[in-house]
Amino acid sequence: MSKSYQKTIHETLGRDPVHPFPARMAPGIALDIISAEPEPIRVLDPMMGSGTVLAVARAHGHTAVGIDIDPLAVLLARVWTTPVHVSRVEHKAAEVLKRAKDDFSLRRASESYPRHADFETRKFVRYWFDEYARRQLASLAEAIHSVRDDRVRDALWCAFSRLIITKQSGASLAMDLSHSRPHKVFHRAPVKPFNKFLAAVHHVLKNCILSDQPDQGPAATVSLGDARNLSIASGTIDLVLTSPPYLNAIDYIRCSKFSLVWMGYSIAELSGIRTESVGTESGDQDANENEVIKKIIADLKLTPKLSSRHEGVLAHYIEDMRCAVHEAARVLAPGGKAVYVVGENTVRGTFIPNAKIVSAVAELCGLKTESRRARQLPANRRYLPPPTLQNAPEALGGRMRREVILSFTKSASFAP
Repeated sequence: MSKSYQKTIHETLGRDPVHPFPARMAPGIALDIISAEPEPIRVLDPMMGSGTVLAVARAHGHTAVGIDIDPLAVLLARVWTTPVHVSRVEHKAAEVLKRAKDDFSLRRASESYPRHADFETRKFVRYWFDEYARRQLASLAEAIHSVRDDRVRDALWCAFSRLIITKQSGASLAMDLSHSRPHKVFHRAPVKPFNKFLAAVHHVLKNCILSDQPDQGPAATVSLGDARNLSIASGTIDLVLTSPPYLNAIDYIRCSKFSLVWMGYSIAELSGIRTESVGTESGDQDANENEVIKKIIADLKLTPKLSSRHEGVLAHYIEDMRCAVHEAARVLAPGGKAVYVVGENTVRGTFIPNAKIVSAVAELCGLKTESRRARQLPANRRYLPPPTLQNAPEALGGRMRREVILSFTKSASFAP
């Protein structure tokens, strides 16, 4: 296995991420695959997360297309892969902070909520943010909403989100948001938003593509969408490279909603996105009774067997992945390649070989397996479920210890 697999994001791109994001794809994997392409190609990541594949593809002169169902992921990927004008963002950041401070002096606690927040969203905000932090965040959010330049506003929202989504402590009452494992541990937020806002803006800008530097490849296209229903023409993509969500492992929206509510999303809207996301704990009776899916589950030879409820969740996941892989096969050009970086995990003590699931649905979609490589995950990239009484007995078993890199090709004669 190539040594580039071990490279950090900074070693790969010469810059760091603009924002924390749980279980992002190892940049060395993307580098190893993308750098092997001698000519410019069109690369798609239909479950892009924070945009690692897009950033690497663009840096190597390829046209990158990224899609995700999580609005925060779309924001982060867009900021990370779109050139920004530093002085404009810095000037507007200072203006936003001044306006927010003026607003804060007049803002009452009863008015310290996200714009147009409904009852459920206000309840969520009151639970996770103390009154003082709410007043500052509401003032900052209102000032950012008023910024007209899309690129500048996106960069400021990214900085705003960094105030909240942190590993140890931020502007909320939660710890470990960056790993999507929020648990309430503080009575007052450790970080006062006004004190850290300009530093957060500086971090974002330091790791963006700068508009006054030499162009770093074709512009990436970043969109909100669903990998199971792509609005991309058939046969137009040369390489699909993605890391699909792991079954019942990481609840991305659980983290993202802490920032997204301030950007105008309601808890109800975000709950709907969460329910529709691939890998969430929801069953599907139709999928559970599908004979093809039943055979895939039987072929997995799971030990111990899952409960009927969790088998329904697994069936739903298999159907979601079948739809996503079918769409990937459809948009691939004849002879194109699809590479899936698949994490394997456990559900209630039962090991789920997710790579076998992806291989099985890829075969159903007419993709031919080219290679299969496994690697152990570094300890700092293993996912540990949140500390709750319900999952405490299986917490260590819930870690994802291994990734499998699956490569497929699309036959020149196959039409999905």
